[in-house]
Amino acid sequence: EISEQDFADLLFGLDLRPPAVVYDLGSGTGKLVNLAALLGFSATGIELEPGRHQRACTASKALLRQVGSNCEGLQPRLPRFVHTSFLDFDFSDADFVWANSIVFAPHMMEAVANVARKMRPGSLIATHKPLPGPGFEFYREVDLRASWRPQGSVSFQVQRVVGTGAD
Repeated sequence: EISEQDFADLLFGLDLRPPAVVYDLGSGTGKLVNLAALLGFSATGIELEPGRHQRACTASKALLRQVGSNCEGLQPRLPRFVHTSFLDFDFSDADFVWANSIVFAPHMMEAVANVARKMRPGSLIATHKPLPGPGFEFYREVDLRASWRPQGSVSFQVQRVVGTGAD
């Protein structure tokens, strides 16, 4: 999993400010979605695997009970978790999309790119593998610590949506 601190630094380092709309495609147990929501972002996680989706929902409820009003200086929001394939989900209203795409097949990256092209120009998407085709420009590369790489970090490419790619 990606370091929570690195993910928070990424959000704010990209000049995203709450309540910007953030999606995590393949959100697993929802750790990054819950973090984004605690920071005040309008955060949604998309997860197909039922067990991970359920754990995300359970963790979110427990976290909100524990946090209560103890978020001095923060305005946490309720995260949303959707049990579906991100290949079938319209996330085009996003200001920022996170996809830890290390194991995504080429057809998956193309499906993500097809929806991402509908995002507002200037929106950002961070992936391990760059999105294919037109409609995106390189914005920045970031190195984030990951639990499965204890001796280093993993590079992710942030791309900016520049249009639909339609000629």
